[in-house]
Amino acid sequence: METRTIDATTKVNDVLHRHPRAGEVFIQHGPLSVAQRGNFYLQYPDQTVGDFARRNGVDLEALLDQLNAVAETGALEPKPRPTGRGRPPEGPIGYTAAYRELKNSDIESEPFVASLLTHGLD
Repeated sequence: METRTIDATTKVNDVLHRHPRAGEVFIQHGPLSVAQRGNFYLQYPDQTVGDFARRNGVDLEALLDQLNAVAETGALEPKPRPTGRGRPPEGPIGYTAAYRELKNSDIESEPFVASLLTHGLD
């Protein structure tokens, strides 16, 4: 007799925590969220797999077969993501290539509002 790790009474959140790749199966069958009329934000109810199947009109047995296949297959577990962003690019990036620090320039700076008060809008 085959024992299933995921059945109709298993909470969707528990399935997603134990088997992150199961999210792809859920998304293929419908949204995990519920949009309520007059409510701007989506709701994510604490639902069972059976509730999810009923709400989205999905065949429960087919959904359970797919979820259990994902749970039993270790090859589908997500690969660890790299923790660093890698090395920064070498050389200038975009418009920064032409930037030069002005050391001994004769540029006078004047606050914008003070200039408007002195010279007017023209």
